[in-house]
Amino acid sequence: EWPEGDGLRIDLSYGVQKVFSPNMCPLACDTYNTVPIHWDSDGGGIYANDISNRDPSGNTARAGMGILIAGSTTHVIGTEIDGNYLHHCGQLPRNNHEHCLYVSHLRGGTVTDNLIYDSADRGIQNSSAPQNVTVSGNLVVATHDTGVNVCGTAQGVNVHNNVVVLSGNDDFTTCPGYNGSANSFTDNCTWM
Repeated sequence: EWPEGDGLRIDLSYGVQKVFSPNMCPLACDTYNTVPIHWDSDGGGIYANDISNRDPSGNTARAGMGILIAGSTTHVIGTEIDGNYLHHCGQLPRNNHEHCLYVSHLRGGTVTDNLIYDSADRGIQNSSAPQNVTVSGNLVVATHDTGVNVCGTAQGVNVHNNVVVLSGNDDFTTCPGYNGSANSFTDNCTWM
């Protein structure tokens, strides 16, 4: 029954390879990531879609993130991510870069009522600078690393009423070097 609504079935595992900085390889180079849904505009949202980004063949050149919320030069303001089924995102074995949902520069937005399953790295990554984001009502299951995290300079991220279970390492964590403020983690259910 998930997702509800008239969303699309989006399989990103046949995208082109992405190189972050060819001049810095291998330090800042990842030729195994495919380009995810990159939401770069204010308002609107991503609603009730079925999104995956891992080729069933296991070819690591055909795997990557599901959704990246990151403005190219500014922050993304007021966007909603609601009622989606994000699953099988990222290459295995994992490379620490491929998440189902990467909330990088969202301001004043929401991540609500999504089913997130079998992410190679993080299910919901709230890093590096989201502000005043509500993460609520999500079911995050069987990530190979961390279910939900808050990292970087995240401020005012309110993580509440989620179920985060069976993660490979942590259901919820902050990152080394975390220096954000006013974030909260309340009324969630976690189980390893």
